[in-house]
Formats: sequence, C-alpha cells, structure tokens
Amino acid sequence: MTLIKLSAKLLFGITVLLIVFPLATFVGCSGWPSSQDVREAFLKGRTTGKFLFIDNLDPNSIVVKKSSAKDVWDITYVEKTSWGSAYKYHIQVVPKKRKQGGYLLHIINSEEIRPPKPTATPEPKPSYHKTTTTTTTQKPVEPEVDMATLTGKLKSFAGFTFGYDYHNNPPNLRTYHEPGHRRAYYLTSPFRYLNQANLYDEQDRVSQKRRALVQVVIFGVLPQEYTAEEINKEYVAVAKILEDKYGIKMKKVSNIQYNYKNGGIEIELWCWGDSHNMFVRVKNVYPWNGVEFRKPNYSAPKKFSPNEGANAL
Repeated sequence: MTLIKLSAKLLFGITVLLIVFPLATFVGCSGWPSSQDVREAFLKGRTTGKFLFIDNLDPNSIVVKKSSAKDVWDITYVEKTSWGSAYKYHIQVVPKKRKQGGYLLHIINSEEIRPPKPTATPEPKPSYHKTTTTTTTQKPVEPEVDMATLTGKLKSFAGFTFGYDYHNNPPNLRTYHEPGHRRAYYLTSPFRYLNQANLYDEQDRVSQKRRALVQVVIFGVLPQEYTAEEINKEYVAVAKILEDKYGIKMKKVSNIQYNYKNGGIEIELWCWGDSHNMFVRVKNVYPWNGVEFRKPNYSAPKKFSPNEGANAL
C-alpha cells in the first residue's frame, strides 16, 4: 500500500514538472541550435562539407527552417551574380557545436531552385489598318579594351601570379584558418583597408598534376566609425583605382558593388553582409588555359609597280 502511494506521488510530481517546465525548455537546455543560431553561422561562412562559393549573398533572402529529418536544417537564399542576375539555392545542413561558441554547419546537400519556364504567349498579328512604328534603344557602347594589354597587366594581382601552382608551393606568408573556411593569407603590402587574400586554383589540363591559380580574392574591414557616405566614397575610390590601373570601365551595380567582365577576365568589388566588409575579386583563366595574348608584328607592305605580276597569269 505504501509503495502504491509513493508511485502515485512520483507520477503526480512528474506531471506538475512537465506542466510548469514545458518540453521546449528541456530541448533548449540540451544545446540544440535555434534558427537564429543557424542563420548566424551561415552568415559568418562557418560551413564544411560541400564547398560553397557565394559571390554576393542577399541577407534578407535567407530562410532557415528545421527539417523533418533528425538534426537537419533547411536553408534557402538568393545569390546575385556580378552581371545582375539572381539565383535561388537550397542547402541542408547539420549544425555542430563549436568550442569557441556558436555553431559549425556541415553541408550534406545543395541544389539550385529554378523557377518554372514561362509559357510562350502568341504574338499579336500585325494590323493592316494601322501603321505602327517601333523604336529600339541601343545600349551604350563600352570602350574597347585591348586584351593583349589587359592580360599583360593582369599577370599577377596583389602579389600572386596567375597560372602559378600555389597548391603544391604555398606562399611563405602568415595565414589564418578556421574550420569551414578557406585559408586566408595576410598580404605583405595591404591595399588600403584590404589585408587578407584567398586563393583559388584549377587542375592543369596538360600535366593533370600541377594546379594553376585562376582567381584571387582580397578582403578587409573598413573602420566601424565610417558613415554610409564615407563607405560609399571608399568604394568609389577603390573602383577608380581598378579602372585606372587596368584601363577598364567597371559597371556600377550599386553604391557598394562594381564589376567588369571580358572573356576569361573578371574584376569585381563588393561587400559581404555588412557594408564595412569589402572584397575585391580578380579572375584570369588565360594562363590556366595556356593562352597568351600578343600584339601582332606587322611588317611594311610590299609596293608593286602598275604592271607587276601580269606575266604570272
């Protein structure tokens, strides 16, 4: 009888405890991440697993939801390319607790979400009773750039030579590395506020062994005291330096984004997240493809007499 009373009291105590402290409390105490934790880790680029290279993330487009699968979260986001297009992506991640605080996201799946193709609408038939005139607006023609001169100026960027195998011969520079991030090299000679660099290479098509540098991204942080006006002026100044240095005209996408593309050469200036974080990306795939632009050597044309060559007919 005493045992039955003790069991009833214990059951009553557990019931009261569950009412006063909901199950969500125990879930929170277990160290599981919230959607804000997952969003913060994604914004800071703390990812591992499948590699993601995001040129220009739209922070307002990020949607974080808990998946039906255990420990799996769904993240959708929009990436804006350097030529103005926007693409939507979906990834699935498994958060891991970091000793330094926060979470590291292990990416297990990634895919592009493509909108359905629009249905073609029949064009209206021309009317024989009315005469219509259509005017076409021509896009402004950008100044023609001499590729031989441009590739000559872009043999290297920020001290790194395109086409060189930095994968097997890493530069002797101070580095910084955090799990889930690409190794960052500290520049010996910083460019204004930009003092770090990421290197991107591809496997050489000829030897299939060595790797060739095709892209350099330098980045840094502007002073936190800078106002929006001062930030915009810094972006204008950096864009002007790039234009004067390489003899190009960059397209202004916004006050904090400029880009230029010509064949296998791309130059882009943009921010990541906070506009105080400035990035400059330069891509040159020509050394990797074994292509070198050279100016042709023209010789003076031979001058003929009025009747020369007649006997050859």
